[in-house]
Amino acid sequence: MCRMCEGFSLDDVLALDAASIAEYGFTIIAVGPPGDSHEKSGTWAYTVGLLDAADHPELIVTGVSTEAAGMVSRALADEVLAGEQYCVGDTIRTPRGVARVGPVHEIQYGLETFNMWHNLRRYGTLRTAELEAVQIVLPSAFFCSVHRHAQPVLGDPTARVGRHERPPNRAERRRH
Repeated sequence: MCRMCEGFSLDDVLALDAASIAEYGFTIIAVGPPGDSHEKSGTWAYTVGLLDAADHPELIVTGVSTEAAGMVSRALADEVLAGEQYCVGDTIRTPRGVARVGPVHEIQYGLETFNMWHNLRRYGTLRTAELEAVQIVLPSAFFCSVHRHAQPVLGDPTARVGRHERPPNRAERRRH
């Protein structure tokens, strides 16, 4: 559940995230539908702090549960702090296949995609003035046939996180 839904103020949340960044070098912001929803098309997680701690773009994972997106983001962010670099075009072996590192179109930086990054920047937690991020595009094995559409590819300027789109019907799935 969201901390603010639990009664924390925005300042409280920003202070907790700032403390996490100070201690670990980054924090993970997970965004998803309220409650225990299993809908994945509106979920994503991203790092905040890698630009400052490692001069590395922030990481964003979309379309899987917030728990899965957070776990992937955390594992890769830990590797970044240990010296790994993930650049657009790179591939990453996962237990479910090969993920790729994709670009994030600059339009995403002005939308609510990275809202807490901007809040933490205004709060004074981050030194970096300009946001830069890369998307970890997960292999199709992470998704069932109904949710393969749930992972927006953020290099496309029309792609949006948080948008609940209708899953393809049977005829559409067969065409693919």
